[in-house]
Amino acid sequence: MQAELLEQIFTEIGKLPEQYRQVLEMSFKEELTVQEIAQRTNKAENHVRADRSRALALLRASLKDKHLLEAALVLWAMYEAGTFHR
Repeated sequence: MQAELLEQIFTEIGKLPEQYRQVLEMSFKEELTVQEIAQRTNKAENHVRADRSRALALLRASLKDKHLLEAALVLWAMYEAGTFHR
């Protein structure tokens, strides 16, 4: 179930506009900090934060429309608690 949910989440991330998709992938897949993303993309840190915030808002809306938001939040909580690893 976790693998299917992750696949759906990454599918939705892949549908985001390029600049938003890039920021989320660097944040979550590569686990880069805002400062590291800013350096890599030659953008100001505030710009990276804004892009990440907009990307997450779009992702939340997309997951909510597909009735996956609650499951994604549970998965995130498990990840943060250390009971789920990639």
